[in-house]
Amino acid sequence: MRRRERQPSIGAAIALGACAWGGWWGGWVSEARAQAPPEEGPVVVGGPREEFRWLRLHRFGGSLGFEVRDRRDERRPADGPATTDKELLLRPRLELSTEAYLGHRNLVDLNVDVQLLLEDTDFASDGPGGGTSQRQTAFENLYDVSALILGQSRVPILVYSRRDQSLLDREFSPSLDSTTSETGAIIDVRSETAPTTVQYFHRQQDQSDPQGLLDYRLDQDTLAAQTNLKLSDRQHLSIDYTFDSIRETQSGAGGGGVGFSDAFDRHDLSLIDTLDFGRDGQHNLRSTLRYYSQVGDFAQERVRWDESLRLRHTDRFETRYDTSLEQQTNAGQQQRLASGTASLRHRLFESLVTTASVGGRALRVQDVFDSDDIFANAGLEYTKKAPYGRFQASVGGGLDRQTNSPRGGALTIFDESHTFADPQPILIPRRRVLEASIVVKDAGGVRVFVPGADYTAQTFADRTEIRRVLGGAIADGQTVLVTYEIGPEPGNTTDTAMVTLAGRYSIEQGMLRGLDVYVNYRQIEHALSSDEPSAFVLDDARILRYGAEYRIGRLAFTAEEENHDSTIAPFDATRLAARYDHRLGRASGLSLDLTREDIRYTDPDNRVELNRITGLWFTRLGASLDVNVRLIFRDEHDRLVGSTRGFEQSIELNWHKRQTEIFASFHNSVLDSNNESDQFQTIFVGFRRNF
Repeated sequence: MRRRERQPSIGAAIALGACAWGGWWGGWVSEARAQAPPEEGPVVVGGPREEFRWLRLHRFGGSLGFEVRDRRDERRPADGPATTDKELLLRPRLELSTEAYLGHRNLVDLNVDVQLLLEDTDFASDGPGGGTSQRQTAFENLYDVSALILGQSRVPILVYSRRDQSLLDREFSPSLDSTTSETGAIIDVRSETAPTTVQYFHRQQDQSDPQGLLDYRLDQDTLAAQTNLKLSDRQHLSIDYTFDSIRETQSGAGGGGVGFSDAFDRHDLSLIDTLDFGRDGQHNLRSTLRYYSQVGDFAQERVRWDESLRLRHTDRFETRYDTSLEQQTNAGQQQRLASGTASLRHRLFESLVTTASVGGRALRVQDVFDSDDIFANAGLEYTKKAPYGRFQASVGGGLDRQTNSPRGGALTIFDESHTFADPQPILIPRRRVLEASIVVKDAGGVRVFVPGADYTAQTFADRTEIRRVLGGAIADGQTVLVTYEIGPEPGNTTDTAMVTLAGRYSIEQGMLRGLDVYVNYRQIEHALSSDEPSAFVLDDARILRYGAEYRIGRLAFTAEEENHDSTIAPFDATRLAARYDHRLGRASGLSLDLTREDIRYTDPDNRVELNRITGLWFTRLGASLDVNVRLIFRDEHDRLVGSTRGFEQSIELNWHKRQTEIFASFHNSVLDSNNESDQFQTIFVGFRRNF
């Protein structure tokens, strides 16, 4: 992807900056006039008068240190020669820190922390193309500097600049060198009627590994403003605005090229009005207007208006009414969406709650597609004291009818939220997904993940599966935003019926205290009307989950069975988990997690088994030695993909006495699969002497 350089829009920045400066200047001048002495002398904002001095030190300190880091990464492909990379880093360090104020304590309160480092690096690589080695000496500086201006006034200003380095350990993958620099300012307007915060910062983040397989850089300029206006005792208006200018690049897996490069500017403005009304303010109306515009790569524009009305008729009965209007323009395609929902909640007794809702939605995609949807849901929740404990049950059901017009062109689905949960992939239950159109981003919509390096996508006749790559930038349990296109489809009307049942019995007394048994059942059925029914695959499903949880002392156990009988990717799963958590003292603790997941797929025929063990022990030995030990074991067997086994260990030691500190860490990771065998090691030793 060719990177397109763009100049950030500064009109909003100038306007907000002028408002912030005007508020600051007016507040500062008025307060200074109120407190200025009649004769010559310093202007003191808040607090008793103190002597004016150009510079006064509160504290001055520093330290001398030396660090050694030895890294060794080895990759052994099953069908090729091994590659070994070694890195030896020697780093003397000088750190200076101080706290001071300029002129007056409430004028400029200054904090400075500066680190000067001389890095001498030896790097050697032995691979299929022959051995290479290089030595590099570089001077590095890290810092954290901040100045609080007029800290006790109504408009304090914080100006800061920081640069930090860290070593990021990734599960079963080489560690990353990460350097982050950020410079910015925060203006805080302290007001009872309109508290306001304005912030600007420039951030640069660089991440790389010794082999050069990954080289990620992010440049971000952000201007953010937030204010809360108190219109009355019962009405508040919140205004939030953020402007981001983002540039990022990342090399592809295997190096030797750019995995992606993108650049975009975005504006995000939200206005939220909240009104409480009625006796004692028991009713509430919340109005939201949001405007979002992104220019550059992945260009899009959104305008959305939401109204949410909650009426509390009695202590046991309340209703809620939600409406929204939204217009999106993405890559030249315009979509309009209107929706409305009315719901109620009634508590007949303390133990019985009834809920119900009805609503509809209309989607219009210009010159491409129309879709209308109406639905109704109802449910009951029941809680009752039972022998030795408590019983909870719920039942629910819903009906939905969706009518879709024929679609002759591709339809883009934007920023669909999904969460990775090992060992299962993200499932998109749609036909005609265009694999080349898939874009996966982080939950904030900033970082774009690289296919092949961070995830893989595979399209089937009835679905698309997205799997995260072990050792990539996506972590287990991480939520991502997925954008993709689906191809043309004929017109259709689909009726959906859903039923849910759930029950839980919690034992709170007797010998089995701490035992919970539960069962959940969900059934989804579809009826399709179309001239071309073969063009659709509807996911009819019957999902039954049942199991038990048992807690005794510091131990917790879980056993669960899931029968997922569905049209798309049916499976049966057995899940077992055990956890031990023990605090051994104020600075000591031990935790151990063991999990097993056994998934049997029937279409296609496959079995996936994942066993994980995670252990953490931290303690303080004597008065001066801290120890942290972490272990991770992963054993995965997939009949279609192959087997993967990994074992990771890390130990951290920190010894300190008076002004002397000695620290060391050892990190070792071994990952074996059908395609490759990898081992990554890092040894780090250092000392620091404070003065």
